[in-house]
This record gives sequence, structure tokens and C-alpha cells, in this order.
Amino acid sequence: MLEHPAKYWYKNTREYLQDKYGPDWQLVTLLIAAISPRKQLKANLNAADLVYRYHKSGQDWTTIPGLMPIHKDNIKRVFDNIPLTGLKVPYFADAILGNKDAVVIDTWIIRYFKHPQKYVTQKQFGIMKEKILHNASRCGLTPVQYQAIIWIISRKKGINGKSFKRKYSLQDGVK
Repeated sequence: MLEHPAKYWYKNTREYLQDKYGPDWQLVTLLIAAISPRKQLKANLNAADLVYRYHKSGQDWTTIPGLMPIHKDNIKRVFDNIPLTGLKVPYFADAILGNKDAVVIDTWIIRYFKHPQKYVTQKQFGIMKEKILHNASRCGLTPVQYQAIIWIISRKKGINGKSFKRKYSLQDGVK
């Protein structure tokens, strides 16, 4: 079985959210997923925390700067108890919520597979998903564990050889 510190990212993230947000941890998880497209991890976490605090205090969260229309659409879905949309967002939420078989395909996973575009079609998503499922099984890992590891590998490779040396801990990301 492959060992890597990123292997437990989703488990550790879930435990952190449970500790920090108590009975609202699942709501915050959905907000994190809803705000994840085109956002760096730290900005995503801070925005989700801010939307949560606005919502809890009855303030208008739609006035928060930096939220894209896709974010606002999915945040509204969260508050209306409607399933999240997109190729990444629902799977990201599922992975944090504890579904060990969720396969999250984001920008860094797309880069890991050397796909020429920033986005994938449903068919391309399916091909990448099958590769992750197959490779996870070969390594003795769950799909979320394998995906978290290759996410870190992809981030360390960076863009055009420029590596990203920051730590990717949820605890470091939320103020």
C-alpha cells in the first residue's frame, strides 16, 4: 500500500470541519465545494467561511466580493437544499463528506493527466475517473486517497516547471 501524507487529506479535512463547525460541518463542506471552481484553496476556504458567517447572522451573502456566478448558483443550491452541479463540485463535496469512492477531477488532476485544456468533457471526465479508480486499486488506496496524492504531486510539479511549495492544509487555509 502506498503511503503519502496527502493520503488522509479528505479524512483530516472532515475531522477539522466537524471540530470547527460542529453540527454545521456538512453545510460548510457544501459551501467549500460550491465555491471551489476557479478558486485557490485558501481563498475558497476563507470565502466559504465568510458565506457561512453571513448566512448564520442573516446578512446578505450575495454582496461578498469575489464570488463568481457559478459560485452563487451553487451556494443558492446549498441553501435551497438542491444538489450541487458541475463535474467537480458534487464529487468534491462527497469526498469531504466521507464518500471514499468519490473521484474529484479538478484543474490539477487535469494537468496531472497532461490534458491540453483546462476543462474536460463528460467523456474525458469518465476516462480520467476510470484511470484513478484503476490506479487507486493497484496501489491499495481508495479513490479519494489516490486523488489527493496525485493532486499534491501535480501541484508540486507546478506550471511550466515552476513548483508550488506551499503547504496544503485546510487548517492553515481558514482564518
